[in-house]
Amino acid sequence: MRPSSRALPPGRPPRTGADRGTAAGSRRPPRRLPLRVVETPHTDDGPGPDAGAADDPVRHPRWRQVGSVLTVIVLLLLLVECVVVVRSMDFGGSEPDAAPAAPVPLSPPEALPDQGALVRSEVRADGSIAVTHWIRGASDIDEVSLAAPPVVGGDGSFSAVDGRLVAADGTVLADHLTVGAAPRRIRFDAPTRLLRATYVLRGAVDRSSTVAGRLRALTVSLDVDAAAEAGPTVVVVSGVPGAGEVLNLACANARSGAALLRPCGSPDGAGWRVRLPAGSREDRVVAQLDVP
Repeated sequence: MRPSSRALPPGRPPRTGADRGTAAGSRRPPRRLPLRVVETPHTDDGPGPDAGAADDPVRHPRWRQVGSVLTVIVLLLLLVECVVVVRSMDFGGSEPDAAPAAPVPLSPPEALPDQGALVRSEVRADGSIAVTHWIRGASDIDEVSLAAPPVVGGDGSFSAVDGRLVAADGTVLADHLTVGAAPRRIRFDAPTRLLRATYVLRGAVDRSSTVAGRLRALTVSLDVDAAAEAGPTVVVVSGVPGAGEVLNLACANARSGAALLRPCGSPDGAGWRVRLPAGSREDRVVAQLDVP
């Protein structure tokens, strides 16, 4: 075998067979190069991908919370408005109007005669007189006449206002009645044995010009006439509790042309009482009071 004629570089020893075997039988692993990250320099040509994120109110977390709260408030307001609208709508299923209360039968006071009348008059400090007039007839009452008595004196404006008539079963026979100089006759659709009339007298009181607080009621009731009326009439006159005191009563004969007054009645608790017999039940009762 011929020696190789290839010349070796100066200073490199010749390769032997062992060296060749080693080079042929083993191979070194490739060397890993370090990863290099190339940063792209920022230029002024345009904003970066995150530029302005801190200044955007929509992307800012605090503004997102405020928006959520406002959304909830708006939804609640819409819900409340819907409820109000639904409740105000009438779907035809609402309950009908309540029926008027049934009349309450009258309960007459014990002072009312079995046949006759009871008049309770309260004289007020302003000169008006509140009257409750009971009549229990000997038979059914189907009509009544209301008239002003022949009052002497006063201010010329005598009248009865706020009149109401109620039957024994509580039925209102007449309401909002006013009686002036002309009498009024009222007929009932159904007769009643017991009748209650309430009204307020005005213009029936004179004030003393010499005694402070002294009043004189020229009459304490209307002339109430019912065909079935019989028996005596009991008249009770009082002042407003704590604001008036009845001093005395006087009665005028209704059958006499002269307006002569005679003392009548007696004290009865906080007021005065007089009992007029059947033949004198139309007599006029006059009261004298002191008010603060």
